[in-house]
Amino acid sequence: MRYAWLTLLLTGLRKGDAMRMRWKHIDDGVLFVPSPKGGRSLKLPLCSYLQESLEPLKEFSADFVLPPP
Repeated sequence: MRYAWLTLLLTGLRKGDAMRMRWKHIDDGVLFVPSPKGGRSLKLPLCSYLQESLEPLKEFSADFVLPPP
């Protein structure tokens, strides 16, 4: 739950968009959001604090960044 809140706070993403984040969408500290609710895909730079915080989650899931609630 902590990781979800951090992601929402530091990216401004909607909950649904954050929960659909996949590791393949993150490249060199930039998150690609392919189909947000607003309709237009976008790229968001991720702050180093968020990148470091999410890194341990890679060992739990090879696909989605955030674990299901």
